[in-house]
Amino acid sequence: MARPARDWLGIVLLTLASLESTPALAQIHHADEVPWYAAADTASRRGASFSYDQFRDPDTHWRADRVGLCFLLPFGERGAFFVKEDYWRFDTAGFAALERWPHAREIDLEDPEAVDPDWPGETMIAGFGRPELGLVAPLRLPLLGRGDLGLLVGLPIGRDELYPMSASCLAARVDWRRPIDLVADLQGALRIGWEGTSAANGEQLASSAYPDGPRFGVELGSRLAARRGLTVAWSARELAGGPHSRRLQITGWLPVAGGHAVQLQVARELGGKADRYAVWIVGLGWRLAGLPRDLEPSAASRRQFASSPLDSTSR
Repeated sequence: MARPARDWLGIVLLTLASLESTPALAQIHHADEVPWYAAADTASRRGASFSYDQFRDPDTHWRADRVGLCFLLPFGERGAFFVKEDYWRFDTAGFAALERWPHAREIDLEDPEAVDPDWPGETMIAGFGRPELGLVAPLRLPLLGRGDLGLLVGLPIGRDELYPMSASCLAARVDWRRPIDLVADLQGALRIGWEGTSAANGEQLASSAYPDGPRFGVELGSRLAARRGLTVAWSARELAGGPHSRRLQITGWLPVAGGHAVQLQVARELGGKADRYAVWIVGLGWRLAGLPRDLEPSAASRRQFASSPLDSTSR
């Protein structure tokens, strides 16, 4: 016997209501890119960078402010080691991450009531994020040609309460970036990679809070070694379980005295509303160039300085 139209309408309304009340089963956690400019700019490989970034999500009213510091040391002719540390201030607007994504909570199967339902219990959370270290270096791949390798490892140190901006977890990312010379100072680039994150010794976050997956992106704009430039980039993260990120970013930089540079970034997240932690990201950076190689004391001059005054008097 066919159902009356009002019964079908009731079923549809109940289904829509249940979908609306079902919590999101996916999430994106924050992950930075490696400093690719260090492989192209010689001066940047012996310097440091300061940055301030603001993350905003109008739907959840989340807001995060970050102050970052990155030190770089040269490695080989075109490579660089780097060490990064961030300080975060995360305003959840009373809507905690595990309230939005309850599946990311670690559950004690023997005693589910042992888990604090109000964790972290703070609306405003501040603290240092996990330290990150890595390497940017040239790497030629068979059939693909020249490119740059980017490695990043996040140490399991920090505050889980800052999730999804940061957490005490072990993070690893590997990327390969292929610059493509076009015309004049215009350059494109393709990037592919993989990211994986594992929970450390936290008691609140489950392994599903850190989905793994491939990463890729495309860029078009000025050469990274140019004194001034503008780059438009599109990047994606395809993480296990369905969450994904689609980000459009514009980056511009200008030289200042002493070989330093100021940098401005504006990014718009285009991925799914259920996955993202921010819609708009605006950042201001200051790249501090190291001492030019031709001004660094040579090995011969250092030996001469070490042996001249004191050695002559001692004789």
